Amino acid sequence: MPDTALTASYHTALNELTRLEQSQTGLQPGQLRAVLDTTLEQQGLSGRTLEADQLEVLLFPELDSRLENAIDTGVLSAEDRRAALRHISELLAAQQLEAMMPGGAAQQNASALDDLAEDDWEFGEDDFELDDPEYVSAPSLRRYDLSQSADQDRLITELGRVSGVQSVMVCRQNGEVVQSRSLNDLTKLGSVVAATVMLLRGRSLRLMSAQVGGTVVCVRPMGEHAVAVLADPGVNIGRLLSELGQLQEAV
Repeated sequence: MPDTALTASYHTALNELTRLEQSQTGLQPGQLRAVLDTTLEQQGLSGRTLEADQLEVLLFPELDSRLENAIDTGVLSAEDRRAALRHISELLAAQQLEAMMPGGAAQQNASALDDLAEDDWEFGEDDFELDDPEYVSAPSLRRYDLSQSADQDRLITELGRVSGVQSVMVCRQNGEVVQSRSLNDLTKLGSVVAATVMLLRGRSLRLMSAQVGGTVVCVRPMGEHAVAVLADPGVNIGRLLSELGQLQEAV
């Protein structure tokens, strides 16, 4: 299969697996690629059409399990194997965000706010704190039952008051969008949220933040749901992270 026919998602996985092969003694060139190709084939997928969200779903546990069965742990440890797969997931998430928000798009959206009619923006003026954008006092602990639409609306409205926030989304951990308010279609962000939840699972970290394409992206898992926030680069990131850190799932 010529490399030019392969998708960027396939290349991302292949490059990381090749790097892993080169860093480990006992692994043969192409050995990990063979496992990847077999996994895709048995799932009815091809490197020519593979999308990032399709590969995200396969990394854990499918590809992880197949690599474990194919490679002796004395040659490739579980820690190194899973670290490589997590890195692939992080790269895929970044690719999806870049595709959704190409360079400059987020800044254009931010600068266009003043030109939009009120009906075009789903947050009302009362949903934003405009008087004191540098407000940094610690918020109190807040609990939400995200299975309830009223609590979803309340959470979205409260996060929307943070100056610089462009979009807020509540989704299930599989990436299905439940509720959102945004200038943009956030549907494609669902798979990124799902990947982030997977990365955070089993770790002490409960919040991920990154800047992609000029936009600050934060994801906070909450039980069976997750909250994603997109903000412009001028957002008070300390306050935003503090607000997200105070969110708790209602018992």
